[in-house]
Amino acid sequence: MKLFNNFFIDQWLVPTLIIFLFIGSLFAIVIGTGLILRSAAMFRFFGVMNRWVSTRKILKPVEIPRNTDAAMHRQRRTIGAMFILGAGFSFVLLIKEFDVAAIVLVFQRSMAPMAVEIAARTAKWVLLVGDVLAIAVGIAMIAVPEALAKLEARSNEWYSVRRHDRNFDQMHMHVDGWVEAYPRAIGWSIVLLSVFVVVNLGAVILSHA
Repeated sequence: MKLFNNFFIDQWLVPTLIIFLFIGSLFAIVIGTGLILRSAAMFRFFGVMNRWVSTRKILKPVEIPRNTDAAMHRQRRTIGAMFILGAGFSFVLLIKEFDVAAIVLVFQRSMAPMAVEIAARTAKWVLLVGDVLAIAVGIAMIAVPEALAKLEARSNEWYSVRRHDRNFDQMHMHVDGWVEAYPRAIGWSIVLLSVFVVVNLGAVILSHA
């Protein structure tokens, strides 16, 4: 089953998705049949399964801003030296050891060589620019901490997603209302569509067994 000319995708990801869809379609046939024959029992089952778990309570600690600037400023020379040494070491390794041709050679059988080369060169330059910026920040932490502190004060703006996700944290039961209004019609639709998927995916699975 070669669709993408990639071993992982063709031999693992695609078959796994097909099997997952096949099993899901069988389960959908059961649900549709239940809506046709025992709609009241299926509604009780839906009621048990419709459990809402709010992420706002779980993610609240993540939404609290924590100021680490004071601790960093106390150790600014040590942290700045670590930035310079680590970024400098990474910069030298990228210049000397990052071989784009070798990366293209490794992935040329599974991906287009030109795409691999572009991605590799882009990654290299992004990392190099990041190292230069890290070195500049390290020097600023040691030599001009006041200027860095002013820049941090301007950039340290906290944005909370909790102010904008209230609508996402509410249950929307429109689909359930449609199912309760037309249980047999929706049940037949689910069964017919699921049988179509099962037959086609079953043929694919059997043809590659």
